[in-house]
Amino acid sequence: HVQDAGYAYATLDASVIADAPHRLAIVRYVIDPGPHCTFGPVSVTGAHDELVDAIRARLAFQPGDTYSTSAIATGL
Repeated sequence: HVQDAGYAYATLDASVIADAPHRLAIVRYVIDPGPHCTFGPVSVTGAHDELVDAIRARLAFQPGDTYSTSAIATGL
């Protein structure tokens, strides 16, 4: 996935033109990856001070790492 390669704002524009009598379909994909992204500083709110370090230790990413939706899901 492009979101796991650092492209948090990737968009996909897909279209199909179908010609039923000739049994033909033309599929067009346009992918705009957007800017390459990295994780920034992590803010932890709503937890007692003694839990903040424990929460940060369980994150699957660090500031500066390439953005990844899988890393976010793993770190939750």
